[in-house]
Amino acid sequence: MLVDTLTEFGQDGTTYRPTNADIKERGPVLATDALRYSMNIPSVQMQFLVGPATTATFAESLGIASRDYIMSQDPGLTLTLGSVPVNLTNMTQAYGVFAAQGELHPATTILEIRDRNNRLVYSRDHNGPEVTKPLTPPEAYLTHWILEGNTDPARNLLWGTRAMLTDPNGFRRHAGFKTGTTDDFRDVSGFGYVPGSLVTGVWMGNNNQEPMSNVLGVGLFSADGPLYMWHDFMQRALNEPWDWNKQTPVPQTDFAQPAGIEMVSVCRFSGMGANGNCGRTQVMPFLPGTVPPYDNVHSRGCLDIVQYVRQSDPPRPESWAQAAQIWSDRAVNGDYGARGDPKEYLSNPYVRFTITPILGERLPAVCGNKRAVPPKKPKGSPAPVPSGQPTPAPSKKPKPPGPP
Repeated sequence: MLVDTLTEFGQDGTTYRPTNADIKERGPVLATDALRYSMNIPSVQMQFLVGPATTATFAESLGIASRDYIMSQDPGLTLTLGSVPVNLTNMTQAYGVFAAQGELHPATTILEIRDRNNRLVYSRDHNGPEVTKPLTPPEAYLTHWILEGNTDPARNLLWGTRAMLTDPNGFRRHAGFKTGTTDDFRDVSGFGYVPGSLVTGVWMGNNNQEPMSNVLGVGLFSADGPLYMWHDFMQRALNEPWDWNKQTPVPQTDFAQPAGIEMVSVCRFSGMGANGNCGRTQVMPFLPGTVPPYDNVHSRGCLDIVQYVRQSDPPRPESWAQAAQIWSDRAVNGDYGARGDPKEYLSNPYVRFTITPILGERLPAVCGNKRAVPPKKPKGSPAPVPSGQPTPAPSKKPKPPGPP
């Protein structure tokens, strides 16, 4: 579980407080929700826990960019939000790893070369870039399971319907898709694939890198621009006859659950093992040895997200627990509305963003400090009389004089 709330990440006198693109907070969320809906704050939390160097090394294994190049940009925690420029083709081929069950097939524009006698001197299959395996099938399946949910209207209520691909018979394809929106809407992108078949990346932005919006939280989101282009292209490319698919629509494909995956029931919001005390549950995939322990943060009949943060391994900074406490106290007191000017959130610690649940969900009952509200005095009650003095009789209005 991660806590989607305004959190201080600054160190050594610096201040870093990222926001979500829509300037809202959703409180306790699973890492799957954070990835699916591109929540910035939980993403930065995850980047903090694994470290930029680990991310850079993994990105290199996927063919996105070299570790040295990424780290030379001194990205810090912003690496997870796209602060390092990368090549669209390389990023697209990286998503191909999930389409190919963990294999990286480097992009190439040359299929074959023949001499003037039509003799084959080069072919992609025999002389092309080497195929590598940066992930095992179970590891790749974990991410695919999340990304496929983005094209399933039942799992992504926000834009699953517009992302759903269908085959020529109208059945939903097992496609995966991911959005990406950078600060100031400078770049919006989308990457998606059909397992074992086609991978496509889309980028939109200004060629001079000027932002597409100057209003905080308002602009062209990836799910509004690149998603539509990706969807329409994929529908035609897969379902109509082309040279690339040998004039035959691509049949249904899938990334079936491989050996080495354990499906486990976990608590909907804590992500810990379900034990009957946490309300709603859901079944999720795990690698052996990574199944979470049974839930212990509902012992008071509510979700204690502060306790969860403080007991987590690896340890999380105390500032995260303080942020979780503020969110919890707001939630239990019904303080869901925004407060202050959101543009001043960096300089004003009292600015608050709107609290809202994930679309189609309800906020969980969390543990927090309930503010005491003094009881209202009943209207018309007499003033208190000091002890030992008789209570004065209620005054009577004099009657108007009668007729003579």
